[in-house]
Amino acid sequence: NLNVAPLVVVAAAVLVFSGTATLAFVGVTDAGGTLATAFAASLLVAARFGLLGIPLSQRFKGRPWKERALVAFPLLDAAVAMCFRESTSAAGRRSYIRTARVSYSSWIAGVTLGVLLGSLVPDPKALGMDVAFPALLLATAGGVARQSSDLAVTGLIAAGIALATTPFTPAGLPVLLAVLASTMAFRTSSREAGAT
Repeated sequence: NLNVAPLVVVAAAVLVFSGTATLAFVGVTDAGGTLATAFAASLLVAARFGLLGIPLSQRFKGRPWKERALVAFPLLDAAVAMCFRESTSAAGRRSYIRTARVSYSSWIAGVTLGVLLGSLVPDPKALGMDVAFPALLLATAGGVARQSSDLAVTGLIAAGIALATTPFTPAGLPVLLAVLASTMAFRTSSREAGAT
């Protein structure tokens, strides 16, 4: 329903590899937002990967720059978590790479199957698939909120901003404002935590 060519969808999955950024992009464009607004929302959501890269860099310290650049691409929560479950840097690197490979190949396969088989579903809303994106975003937010009460409060504030601005702003802008507010709150709390 987004009027995006199937090849573009698969190419985006191959080149971007971020479910949350993709969901933000689709959510904004599906609500009628502009591509610029959708891109900005995706970029802000994906900014958290920079923070994940900081501790990961310690596990890849001293490795060739090409290797470090290559492992930065599939940066995702699960791979970083698996890396730090291991007691040594070498074991952590192997675990990270293994998890990233499985996640990336599964992501590409899932997106490709969705593109190929999606046209077989005549009315996704009749099957309740119109709630898939909000449900996935809610599940992602719930997982993050369980990690910290500060993150839970930030999420509730962001949701309030989105709900409050929806009636009088163009489609997609409420999500962008909520993501921007969340990012600012997260940066502020990260600075405060670093100062203590």
